[in-house]
Amino acid sequence: MIRQSQQAHLTFTFTAQTSPSVAQIQLENHLQNLRKHGSITLVPPPGKKFLYFIDDINMPAVEEYGAQPPIEMLRLLLGHQGVWDRKTHVFKQVEGVEMLISGTYGRTDLPPRFLRFFNTLYIPEPEEESLVLIFSEITKGFFQRFKLKSEVMDMILNRSLVNATLNLYTMIRAELLPTPEKSHYLFNLRDVSRVFQGLALAKQATLSSP
Repeated sequence: MIRQSQQAHLTFTFTAQTSPSVAQIQLENHLQNLRKHGSITLVPPPGKKFLYFIDDINMPAVEEYGAQPPIEMLRLLLGHQGVWDRKTHVFKQVEGVEMLISGTYGRTDLPPRFLRFFNTLYIPEPEEESLVLIFSEITKGFFQRFKLKSEVMDMILNRSLVNATLNLYTMIRAELLPTPEKSHYLFNLRDVSRVFQGLALAKQATLSSP
């Protein structure tokens, strides 16, 4: 395991419009050029390992031949430990970089030639009963510190606030289905968690009874 002090990192979220050049530039901007034996090698800062974390890895749009160009660039990086310079067309070695990726089931399947570089962990979605319990405890624990009107606190304690949010989430997932042009119409629990993260930003002055 790499200690925090020995690690540099970059977090990058792919979108449907992410290009391979953007993903490569983001990485290269955090590495240093080291000339070895007349060639260029990209390395992390001295004494550090570099972790490149990519979220929504399977989000980039599929091109006409069925590939996702940013992923093909990453496959080159992992398979040959380097990338091509986009101006000089010289191959640059990359050392000391580890990659961690996160994707969403249901979006474009990642090619096996890319996945072979990773240990894959699949986390199934929790049952609705578990979700209600989790988000109810979060909201109850947060709002108990405020002096709320009884009817507002009742919505939290009887879980009606959480149930309404999850019902809306279920309805949106059923009606706003993804299409090739709108692949971002694929909702997951991250969207639900953001609702409650937003609620947790509330302050006493905005919630106190008059």
